[in-house]
Amino acid sequence: MNSTRFYLFAGVGFIIAVMLTVAIDPSVLTPGALLLAALGVALTPLGMNHPLWAAAAYSALFGICTWHTEWRSFLLVAWSAVIVGLISYRRPWTHAVIPGLVLVLLSIIDPAQGICTSLDLFSFVLVSAINLLGIIFGVWLKKARQRRLAAEQRNQEYRHALMTTLHDSVATTLTSVVMRSETLGLLETNPKVAENSTAIADDARKAMGEVRDLLRLMKNEDLPTLKKARSTIAEELEEMQSFLRSHGFECTVKGKLGKLARSMALPNDLHLVFSELSANLIKYAEAGSEITIRLRRNYRGLDIEVHSLIAEAQADQHMTTRLGLSEIEKRVAAANGTFSSGPHNGKWISALYIPISNMVRR
Repeated sequence: MNSTRFYLFAGVGFIIAVMLTVAIDPSVLTPGALLLAALGVALTPLGMNHPLWAAAAYSALFGICTWHTEWRSFLLVAWSAVIVGLISYRRPWTHAVIPGLVLVLLSIIDPAQGICTSLDLFSFVLVSAINLLGIIFGVWLKKARQRRLAAEQRNQEYRHALMTTLHDSVATTLTSVVMRSETLGLLETNPKVAENSTAIADDARKAMGEVRDLLRLMKNEDLPTLKKARSTIAEELEEMQSFLRSHGFECTVKGKLGKLARSMALPNDLHLVFSELSANLIKYAEAGSEITIRLRRNYRGLDIEVHSLIAEAQADQHMTTRLGLSEIEKRVAAANGTFSSGPHNGKWISALYIPISNMVRR
């Protein structure tokens, strides 16, 4: 538990203890009682790092109360749960047993009238229960902290394994693709094949750059530089058309964006929606077929529909993660838009609505 949460709990507990003290007997809140209670609360930060020293100092306060019984208060007794709780939180819970028993005994004895002459069963049970609850709560907090640290350790190990895989496997494979494509482009006499080889090499280089950015992001390096500059819908549609045409598709845009939509930048990460749509089209649309992008704009937002012919032979299973459409839907919903996708009369139609209110003038 971090210090902020701890002091929040401690502050609430202190207020509750004061209220209980006032409810039980307001007359016990003498200046001496308030002073000792304040000193006891002031020992709490020491207990965060040196709980046994804090318990010893707190026991000294109780020792003062044994000779000045008018300085005793329920507030001081209640706060002892925090002190023993810190011991069980920072150390093995068995280390809190003896300090807890000492505090219980010091809170019920009265040397002026004879040792333990003020002992009664109710007081003993009440003070013992308060300290026992403190120990139990400290153990619970420790176990919760250990579970959190274990989860963070597992996440760190998973992140390291993923980074290793990306660096040693994916980056190596992409490097091989670049080298083979460039070699093929240099040796090939057919201009079309050479052009496609160059395009493959360029795509592989782009993917390598994205892998490097992802690795830096996972290492928490240069985070501000990893964010892509916000682009407009017009820019994303032009990039989408160019990408689809480079894969042999006929891409047609019907409708107009208007000046406002051309000057408005997309919300963060929404540009990835168009990249994912393009990737799905080259995997599932009929090769070389026509893809139509329909645009309809009103004063509220922009409707985009992408119509494509469904290929008879679908892509291999290893070519899909089955996450694309769900991720598109989540990103669009985060921008207060809507997304739907499905077959209709032999075509696959993806419909996207983006409200202008969520765009930013660039």
